[in-house]
Amino acid sequence: MGYRWSGQTETFAKLEAPETDPPLLPVDLMLVNRQTFTKLLAGQQRLAFGPSVLGVPQPLHLIALKLHALRNAARLRKGKDLPDILQLIEICQIDTASVEFKEIVQRYANAETRRLLQAHLQNR
Repeated sequence: MGYRWSGQTETFAKLEAPETDPPLLPVDLMLVNRQTFTKLLAGQQRLAFGPSVLGVPQPLHLIALKLHALRNAARLRKGKDLPDILQLIEICQIDTASVEFKEIVQRYANAETRRLLQAHLQNR
């Protein structure tokens, strides 16, 4: 599809989009172990994106991945993942008082991310 490998860390791989009109977005891949991938795959939903149908993890699974990514201080400073989490909560009408949501936050977020998330949720 014309994407170019632009780098990799232990947990992420980055792909640069080809120059097209209209422009395409770059792609970041989160690398997970087989057990995590199996869980994501089992709970996926098939959604249409234009002419393509893609498997998408459940919203709470996406939030767990984003929270895990925010353990990296550099990602937290960039400010990309927290807005994504807040949008998922709003769009998918996730009950942030639910036991399942609280368990995901407790398991995957570090103290700083929990503090930021709580502050944003209180201001909704």
